[in-house]
Amino acid sequence: MKVCPLTHENAGVIREIFGYTSPSVLGTKSAFGTGDRIGGAASATPGHIRAAKNYDVAVFLAQQSVRENARTGRTFRQVLDDATWGVFQEGYKRQWGADADHLMDLVSMGQAVDAGFTMFTVDPSHCINYKAFSNQSHPDGLLCV
Repeated sequence: MKVCPLTHENAGVIREIFGYTSPSVLGTKSAFGTGDRIGGAASATPGHIRAAKNYDVAVFLAQQSVRENARTGRTFRQVLDDATWGVFQEGYKRQWGADADHLMDLVSMGQAVDAGFTMFTVDPSHCINYKAFSNQSHPDGLLCV
């Protein structure tokens, strides 16, 4: 047995050797997102796996938003690596997903793609013209929805 540090490089090797430690595209399977908000040595991923493994549902073990990453000082790469280590620790062989949440720009999306995320939740709220929802938008007083 070889003991190695939990680095990004080693997580990449683990994902290459043990395919189940890489996230999958889950499509339309019943799923829910757990998203380990802390990661690192205090990773919640093993607990999330133990809670979900007896149910017929897929899990998004890596699920984080740009805002959450900024507040916790993490990157999409770190989020995915932490999930990989939790999957490896638990020997979890079922498919799991990685959701990059609330993406508002192409830079963040590129970072999530480069990290290996498999689902991308786009948040276009900054593009909405909220004046379109007022009664003044239409002569008939209809809302533009």
